[in-house]
Amino acid sequence: MLMEVFHTDALDGIAQLLTLILILIFVVLLAYFTVRFTGKFQENMLKNSNFKVVDTYRVSNSQYLQIVRVANKCVVIGISKDNITFITEVDEEQLKQRQNESTQNINFSEIFTKLKEKKK
Repeated sequence: MLMEVFHTDALDGIAQLLTLILILIFVVLLAYFTVRFTGKFQENMLKNSNFKVVDTYRVSNSQYLQIVRVANKCVVIGISKDNITFITEVDEEQLKQRQNESTQNINFSEIFTKLKEKKK
């Protein structure tokens, strides 16, 4: 009699554990696909935008200088916690073009091969 009670309690515990694991997997997958969807949505919104942040320089913890391309003009703005200030307009030819690694096609296998060769 005691063995049967223990056996059913163990099976109930295992069933609860498996249910919790399945719920956890479901929540993680739901979060993953939600983040992907919102990321693609924001990316599409930025592609069709007239605004582009060209460069950002951190002055202090809560103060930044940003070069922003608005339509065909580049402007420098100061950003603080509660304020955004127009500083000046800059000619696009005067800007140093920083190579943006996120727009380049990065092949992981090439990087991995280079790292393996360096270790040898």
